Amino acid sequence: MEEDGRKVQNIEEGKAYLMLEEKTVLEQPEKKDAIQPPKAVSKTPSVVEGSQGEPPKGVSKVEPSGELLVTLMSITPQAEQVIEMACRTCYLSFHRYNPPASTEELIKKILKKGHHSVLEHAHATFRIKGGSRVFTHELIRHRLISPSQESQRYVQYGKTRPFDYVVPPSVASTPFAERYKELASETQAFYEEMVKGGVPKEDARYILPNATTSEIVISANFREFRHLFSVRCTPFAHWEIRKVCIEMLKIMKKEAPISFWDFVVNEENNTVTILPPEGAVVDPEDKTRRERAERPEEPKG
Repeated sequence: MEEDGRKVQNIEEGKAYLMLEEKTVLEQPEKKDAIQPPKAVSKTPSVVEGSQGEPPKGVSKVEPSGELLVTLMSITPQAEQVIEMACRTCYLSFHRYNPPASTEELIKKILKKGHHSVLEHAHATFRIKGGSRVFTHELIRHRLISPSQESQRYVQYGKTRPFDYVVPPSVASTPFAERYKELASETQAFYEEMVKGGVPKEDARYILPNATTSEIVISANFREFRHLFSVRCTPFAHWEIRKVCIEMLKIMKKEAPISFWDFVVNEENNTVTILPPEGAVVDPEDKTRRERAERPEEPKG
């Protein structure tokens, strides 16, 4: 009799599962015929604003990069429900599916337990414009990110698009700023001269600086984004990639608030704090080190 009882229970759970799957499909947003042109979601102020002064004689004036644009191109529909459904498959606990309460409870539980593989079922794609090739070279070191980057082999600066570049804040506030901009203009002029003289773009590009901006599109799953933010939003990360990652994080916190609930953006010093899991015991020494690292830098001089 017990065996018959289990069979009945399994059948009932199976019906609930099928009903849930049907409901999820029906609740999916209506598909569009084509992807609409990306719309900027997040903008950050320009790295350097204003004129760069008069360029050397015979050299065309080139402006620094205007602003950094971080655009969310796409994200998994109902991403956090997808994560919950994937996780419940591990335990066949679909009878507990009761969003949004069950979604928050389960995702926070898997984050606490380190069961992060289920986060890989949700993905997001970003377009980033206005960042330097210094930044993009750091970004593509994350091997689980899928990048598609503007090619200096095929893009001709001054023809396909204007040449622009990034001026680091540490340079912009010094007497070196004007000379920095002059050399960037000279480099662009020499690049154009070589291309007009028959040098292939793929060889003329060797003279271009790391400061040259480069458009890039990246896709990754939620687990990889969490890893990216955990290492690139800290005070120890380079300022440019930290700036970009914080902009992406702000967007992800709006789109998937539960999956990134423990990342807290500190607007005062442009860093991120990762909160310990709910109910976890925090080492006082570790907390002190973290607070010291996240403290705003004192003015120099």
